[in-house]
Amino acid sequence: MQDINIVIAGAAGQGVQGAATILGKVLLRSGFHLFANHDAQSRIRGGHNFSSLRFADQPLAAGVKRIDYLLALNQESLSRHLNDLTPAGLAFCVDGLGGDITDGRLRVLPAEVGPEGARRPQYQGVKLLARLAGRLGLAPAILAQVVSERFAEKGEAIVAMNLQAIEAVLAHSRQEESAPLAPPAQPLGPRLLVSGHEAVALGMIAAGIGVYAAYPIGPATEIMNLLAEHGPDLGIGVEMVEDEIAAANLAIGASYAGVRAAVGTSGAGISLMCEAIGLAGISETPLVIVDGQRSGPSTGMATRTEQSDLLFVVHASHGEFPRAVLAPTGPEDAFSLTFAAFNLAERWQLPVFILTDHSLADAQASVAEYDLGRLTIDRGVMAPEPGETTELPRYQLTENGVSPRAYPVVSNWLVAQDSHEHNEYGLVTDNPENREAQMAKRMRKLAGLAATMPAPEVQHPEAATLLLCWGSTVGPVVEAVENLREQGQNLGVAIFRQLFPMNKEAVRAALAGAKRLVSVEANSTGQLGKLLLLETGLASGGHIGKTDGRSFTVEELVVRIGKYLEEPA
Repeated sequence: MQDINIVIAGAAGQGVQGAATILGKVLLRSGFHLFANHDAQSRIRGGHNFSSLRFADQPLAAGVKRIDYLLALNQESLSRHLNDLTPAGLAFCVDGLGGDITDGRLRVLPAEVGPEGARRPQYQGVKLLARLAGRLGLAPAILAQVVSERFAEKGEAIVAMNLQAIEAVLAHSRQEESAPLAPPAQPLGPRLLVSGHEAVALGMIAAGIGVYAAYPIGPATEIMNLLAEHGPDLGIGVEMVEDEIAAANLAIGASYAGVRAAVGTSGAGISLMCEAIGLAGISETPLVIVDGQRSGPSTGMATRTEQSDLLFVVHASHGEFPRAVLAPTGPEDAFSLTFAAFNLAERWQLPVFILTDHSLADAQASVAEYDLGRLTIDRGVMAPEPGETTELPRYQLTENGVSPRAYPVVSNWLVAQDSHEHNEYGLVTDNPENREAQMAKRMRKLAGLAATMPAPEVQHPEAATLLLCWGSTVGPVVEAVENLREQGQNLGVAIFRQLFPMNKEAVRAALAGAKRLVSVEANSTGQLGKLLLLETGLASGGHIGKTDGRSFTVEELVVRIGKYLEEPA
């Protein structure tokens, strides 16, 4: 398989992510599969940022540590990343950055290449992209087209200067060695290059969201930005509120009124929303909550990743009430699971959490165009419209715990909901028999929901050892396992997308063939393993964790899993 990893590195403000976006689109339009992730410090200027773009002629879902080509926008980038450059790899920089480095893999682009106006720092990213394109034999017309689109808003003069720089650098690169890429064996067909949180936003749009409320907080802000950009044309109300408490309450009010509503935040925001989450629980109001996990506790490392909120969201808010927790593994199922979350929220009348993480939120992958024709919106049990004004038994005791809903004001039903314990008509009462009946009704929903949850996807179910994973760890784990199986290791993978509640019988059956279960998660305590024990009685025999705020790479997992397997079971 043709498999190449490119790293673009520099300081915040030097256009690292802009250059990565251009390169990603060029590779996608050239017919390659792509996986890209971004590493950024919490700074507006300075620090060290880099983007890693891996492309191949087969689908990709993970990043790697090795670097085949390095585009260095400053001296620090050379110092940090040359050690990861493969022996046959090359590093490119502009004149003046090479310093005393004598590494034979370094290629310095002379300052005089290109028009004089393009010798300013803001053009070096495009010039290095052109140098790389010359090396790899990427079509100049595709690069020129993407660059023109990228800078169109800056005016014709800026676009023309960039195009002249590209032409000059390509002419210069023809004088040096090249290694043209083999064309992809098969055309990909229509593809999208989307990040995990862009896919979540698109899933919300497909699901018919009416209101999205949020306070700006990374990494969830990208969802709000995309919805705010396109919301006015799609009839979506996007409200940036004063804090996460207001966001959750606003969304609950919108849902009560009959609109599909969601909020997006991180674990720090969930902490503030807990009281409102309890309100959604006892009032049985549908609500979708995106938790873009990042390193905690408190502010932690705001631009770093972690998977440490699983047990938190399973138990968030006081008291007992049903909820669902879903975890997409990448941009492809981030769309479908987000769509499903709205159906679950309305079908079972409860809060549904979508657990993403910083790595998944920012990572981009090439995916097939989403098939909207296979999607069906399910708004759950609605009370038939009465002929005259009538009180709705909003919390009617039913066999599956799901009571009829109606939208206030727009129907003849008088709809009463309350944050206190209530009777079937939503009126406050502390009657003990009623309390037990309403508690039992709500918890019947949890049992019914669990019965509909699918088993984890198991790859190589016959394997003696199964690695349990979820979220952004799935892609690296799957690829690492395939590498280790080629070395003779008897390994498989269990991928959890529906984390809570678990279908006990289905999960037990799916994992029954394994002699050993090991969780692989970006946390310290192995939270999926603990939840598995709590839900099914199956004990995880160990945990491979990561808490440095960085994504797992394939090479790292190959080494760590291999060492773990050498230890006694």
